[in-house]
Amino acid sequence: MSPSEPLRLTDRDAVLVNRFHFCAHGFEVCNLCECDARMANDQILQGTFDPEKLEKMSVQEMMDKMMKGMMEASNFEKELRAPLSIADLVLDTGELEYEDDGSVNYNVWACKPHSRKNCIACFDWRGLINAEQNKKNDSSQERERVLAQLRAMNVKLPAGTKLPLDELEKKLSVALSLVQDLSDRPVDPSKLRAWKGKEPLLDAFKKGNLAEAYANLQSQSEGRGPLSFPLYENAFVDLRQTVMHIANNYEKGQQCCTLQDNTQREAICIRVLGVHDLNGTPLISLVYGIDDGPSMTKVFEFNDAQRKAGAKGFARIHSTIEEQALFRRLLQVNAENIPSGLTAELKPEEQGFKASFIVPVAPLSQVQIGKLTTNLGCPICGKSANSRCAACHSISYCGPVCQKTHWKEHKAQCKRIRGGTWLEATFSENPIVNGQQKYAGVISHTANKMPKVRDSLGPPDNVHGDKAFLVKVQRPLMMWADGYLSMLVYDRNRTFQGNISKQENPKFWEAAMKQMPEGSSKVKIYRNARRTGDWTLSVCVDSEPSEIPQW
Repeated sequence: MSPSEPLRLTDRDAVLVNRFHFCAHGFEVCNLCECDARMANDQILQGTFDPEKLEKMSVQEMMDKMMKGMMEASNFEKELRAPLSIADLVLDTGELEYEDDGSVNYNVWACKPHSRKNCIACFDWRGLINAEQNKKNDSSQERERVLAQLRAMNVKLPAGTKLPLDELEKKLSVALSLVQDLSDRPVDPSKLRAWKGKEPLLDAFKKGNLAEAYANLQSQSEGRGPLSFPLYENAFVDLRQTVMHIANNYEKGQQCCTLQDNTQREAICIRVLGVHDLNGTPLISLVYGIDDGPSMTKVFEFNDAQRKAGAKGFARIHSTIEEQALFRRLLQVNAENIPSGLTAELKPEEQGFKASFIVPVAPLSQVQIGKLTTNLGCPICGKSANSRCAACHSISYCGPVCQKTHWKEHKAQCKRIRGGTWLEATFSENPIVNGQQKYAGVISHTANKMPKVRDSLGPPDNVHGDKAFLVKVQRPLMMWADGYLSMLVYDRNRTFQGNISKQENPKFWEAAMKQMPEGSSKVKIYRNARRTGDWTLSVCVDSEPSEIPQW
């Protein structure tokens, strides 16, 4: 990811669309052009400014009015609305409006959906302003934002989840701690020694898991080159790139940066304090400030201070609103891990900034995703669910009232599980070859670390009791050694993991292989199961859960 500046719509200094004026980038508020057109535009909307004067106004007069608006805006922070942007809404018609003396005044613009000049439907300024205000006031929007952030990290909760917002936020905070492998808390950068790694800081901040390494190797072996991750499509992918970009910039002498979206509605201002060694991992300590206020005064002041200090030490990083929301959450999580008494010396333009840090970020492992997609609460109200359906044991409720309410929806699944084909299977800790159990290691392509090996070959603990729970059953990728074949089986949190051999379980194998035939792309199934003994399971082989898990 490289610093980027929003595209200019025109070589001229201002854009006039349906009587509203914007900067050359298409923004009402722009820290690059140092202008704020909202007060002038609001006067037009309220009828306190003569539109005929606007049409006769030169581009320079427009810019002067917008500059004046920027200066006045800082005194009216609470009264100002969110700024509008037409950056992605307009088309240049190629037509020009002329002054009386024949000189060009401004370009004529049309809307993209209808190609209509000064379209009153697309450029309904009052309607757009009201829509922005309603969007900000809608609490359900925040819930959807958190769910979207979790989805970006591959934590895909059921579409109809009723978990309260605070529970979703807890899951997000846990996920952000996991992707950073933050096991040492609290973190006091002032007590860590300086980072003295031999490799470039950018390389030290590159972190992935075995799944990415495998996909990258496969991509190169197929002649497609190294695996690439498109920017601005996934907030978590963008966040990982930004973290590496900040590290790379700092090593090149750029101590400060601003993360800002193309519409310039939100920004995160960052100043790096130093790089430290956290148990062999580089940690960048920093101070940061958030600016999502109507006038964007904070980012104006921060950027202006960096320009005066010299542009070499300053970088602008294009960051979508979705990425910024996730990055803010990460900085907040990390700030909470810093001792409360620890403060950083702030510069005049950094009033209100907070201390935080960043470390290398990796994707979640499938085991971690599995843990984050459990405890989804009562499907009706979202409260803590402790009472399972007595018939199928596959779903839990907060109590009988919600269970009765949900019965119409759950009835089909409940009958499917009860009426399904339940087959007994014997499993072992390791694969069985010629009647003997052999030691084996299982590598998870989606884990960040190598799995731990159990010290004992005794039976794994039965944490589920006699209740039904989900297991994943995986068939072998290659079926060449018929006598030695075994399927891998484990639950969501890997409280147990075993191998189901074909020799000892021919009936189960036949039924399971019908669900994931050899030669097909399907190599795993999720099924309800119960522990029936130390080394035995009963599995409902022909009925899959209504929601397919992500682990």
